[in-house]
Order: sequence, then structure tokens, then C-alpha cells
Amino acid sequence: MGKKRAASQTVARKQTDKAVKLYEELTSLNDQLLTASSLTPNAKEIENSSREISELVQKILKLQTDDTETDLPSREQKLNKFISWCHERGAKSDKVELTAFEEFGLGLRATQKINVHDMFLCIPRSLMMVVDTKTSSIGQLLKTDPIASRMPNVALSLYLIAEKLDKSSSWRPYIDMLPRSYDTPLYFSMEEISLLKGSPTYEHCIHLQRNIARQYSYFWSIFTNQAGKYPVMAKHFTYDLYRWAVSTIMTRQNMIPKSPEATDVEVKGGDQNSLVLIPFWDMCNHKQGEMLTNYNEDLNECHCYAMDVCEPGDQVFICYGNRPNANFLVHNGFVCRDNCNDSVILRLGFSKTDKFVKTRQAILTNYGVKGESHLFFLGKPKDDSLPEDLLMFLRVFNASEDEMNLLVERESGDELRESLEPISEENDRKCWNFLKVRCSLLLRTYTGRFSDAEFLDQLDARHVTMATMQVEGEKAILNEVIALCDRKLAN
Repeated sequence: MGKKRAASQTVARKQTDKAVKLYEELTSLNDQLLTASSLTPNAKEIENSSREISELVQKILKLQTDDTETDLPSREQKLNKFISWCHERGAKSDKVELTAFEEFGLGLRATQKINVHDMFLCIPRSLMMVVDTKTSSIGQLLKTDPIASRMPNVALSLYLIAEKLDKSSSWRPYIDMLPRSYDTPLYFSMEEISLLKGSPTYEHCIHLQRNIARQYSYFWSIFTNQAGKYPVMAKHFTYDLYRWAVSTIMTRQNMIPKSPEATDVEVKGGDQNSLVLIPFWDMCNHKQGEMLTNYNEDLNECHCYAMDVCEPGDQVFICYGNRPNANFLVHNGFVCRDNCNDSVILRLGFSKTDKFVKTRQAILTNYGVKGESHLFFLGKPKDDSLPEDLLMFLRVFNASEDEMNLLVERESGDELRESLEPISEENDRKCWNFLKVRCSLLLRTYTGRFSDAEFLDQLDARHVTMATMQVEGEKAILNEVIALCDRKLAN
């Protein structure tokens, strides 16, 4: 009997020693991650800095295990329970059903003919997930923490994690229906993100990974240092769990008018909206079209209307918004094929050595284009024209001293804004030539290794496809703008 007790104590000591060693390793890595992700590297340092963060995250992922996701039924196996749960709480969906589609995963399918503008989904406010600091096990932290209390998206992410870890949570049917992982940049390796080099999306992805790494390391320290106060979070809060929650919020969040009972975490800085998750409605997949979802404040319901005629068996889509693919890739984890709203960010500004820089800025301000540096969203040219603000910037940027004096004499920008006629033939030529050179230079910055088949084979195929579509879409826009410049210069 004594030998068994001694053996048991030895095992216990080994397990304790192992746990202590693991905690020390994670603490060291977490401290390094917090330091690395809190730095602001310059353009030359950003790649090495991002790679350091990625390597630290990978080491943390290898050490951390998630014992909350073992042998769980698939989402499809829990459909009926989820649908019953939604209907019991007031959801109305008599024209559609939730089912799996081969290329889309879960989505809504019409069970009867639905005409344009027919309402096919109604979700009451009581079914929407908002941060409830009164009942949450981490409610006090959500109210008082300087980050969580000021960033509703962070608060909702942490709240979702706490509910996921609570086996008795009333949100269990909904949480069980959420994807196990996503295709947001938080799930991209550094090699996969490198395919986007040259694209403005590359910086957005790097920035997102850095921010989430910093947030994770910050909250991991809080939960582990206050394990007595947050025992469940201290035991189960991992990087993988946090990026899952953040991705869930990014891909599914919505804003609705605040209620009189809204908590201080829901609404900040006088904002009149609350950040929420809308079960059932967030199972709808995206298609370009008209946004036809609204919130009825009198009934406290979210109403969703059809943008297309749907026959029985058709998938019923909604429009997530008229956004460029860079936005969809970073915030939704997909790229929309043939996106008519796609664009490339074009950064332009004046040289500090330009002796007329203040005059140029003043002229642009008079025309409603403010700031020392400017971001323009360059889409495929329509009717051989450019965005109005970009065209005005190019004309002022390339204006001679005499041309600037002429512009200064005008009392307002209405004449130029309305007619958009060239200032002069020479200025017009300079504008189109400048834009052509700029777009040509941007094309040369795309250095993703898409031609290296051996390299691509080591990466996630979905992420490679997304990066390919993103880069090809941006290059197509730049090439079309260059072709427009050539036509203008040929005239």
C-alpha cells in the first residue's frame, strides 16, 4: 500500500514539475511576444519583426493544447438543435432552411419561391449576442480593463470565449454551430502572407497579426497572474482560442441601435450602436448585390429581405457590403471573384522639398481634399475616368506656379469639381504620365513566389488561392489604369 502511495506521489510530483516547466516556458515566450508585438518597426524592419512574432506564436501554439475540442460532433450534426433553439427564442425562417453547400459550407436554402424584397428571415434582439457583464464570469474585467472596456470588439471576443468555456452557457447551441477555424490572416503562415508582398493587403495582414498577438499576450498575463479570480480562463485561454474568437467577431459582427439597457462595454464614446452577433442570420453567405438587411427599432428585430428571386432549392445570399477584396480577405477570410467594387489603395503625397507644398495643400483643401498624405481607392476605370478627388490631386500636384496662381484666384472648387476640365494640355499630359509611371512602379513591387510550385505545395491551398486572386485582381486594376493613361496620352 505504501509503495502505491509513493508511486502515486512520484507521478504527481512529475506532473507538477511538468506543469511548472510548461508555465515557465509559456511565460517567457509570452513576455517576448508582448515585447515584439509592442514595437513599431519601420518599413525596412517590418518583415523581420513580423517573422519574429510569427515564430513566437508558432512556439506558443505547439506548447498549448486545447482539451475543449475533443471528439465534438460536426456542425451539420447539430443543425436541428440549433434551429430549434433559434425558433424557441423567436426567430422566423419559414421560407428558408439551414443546410450545407459544397463550395460555401453552411448557408440558407429556399424552401419555397422567394421574390425580390420578400422578407425571409427575422431575428429578435433577444437572440443576438451582446456583452453581458452582469452574468459573465469575466464581467468585472470587461467593465474595468483599459483595453476591453474601450474596445467593444475585444470585449465581445473575450465574452464569447468565456461562454464557450462555460458548459452550461445558454449560448451553447449557437457556439457549437460556429466554424472551428477560419481563413482570416490570423490563420495564415508568414510564408502565405509573403505571397501578398507588394499589395497594400500585405501590410494590413501584418498589422492584424501584430495587434492580435499583443492583445493575446496582454490578456494571457492577466488571466494566469489572477488564476484564482479567473480559473477557467487561466487554464484554457490560448492563442488559438483567442484568434478563433477574434475571427468569429471579425467575420460575423454587426452594429444595431443601442437599447436603453446597453452596458458601458457595448457602447463607448457616445456611440449610438451596439456590437452584436446575430445567430442564424450570420449563416448567410455573401453575393454582390443590394444590402437589404435592416433593424426595426419598433419591433426590436433584424429583418432580412431577398435581393434576388430564389426558386425552391436555391441558395439565398445576402450582400455583406460594397467593399474591395482587401477588406473581405482581412476581415472575412475570403476573396470575391469578379468583385465590381474591388480597388487598390494608392498612396500619394507631396515632396517635402517642393517649395510650393503649402500652396498645393491649401488649394486641395479648398477643393475638399485634405491632409498632407492621401489615400485613394483606385478601381477599374469606368467611362475612361478616374475618381474625382484623385483627378484633382493629380492636377494640383502637377500644376506649374502660374497654374497654381490661377487656381488660388478661384473662390471655390466648384468650377473644377463640376467641370473637371483639364487646367491645361501640358498639365493634363503630366497627370496621365505621372499616374502611368506610378502604377507601373507599383506593379514591380509584387514579389510573391507564385511561380515556385515547390514552395506553394508546402502552403495551405485555400490561402494560396486567396492570395492569388487578391494579387491578380489588384494587378488587373493597375494594368487597366495604365491602359487608360496610354489612351489619354495618345489623344
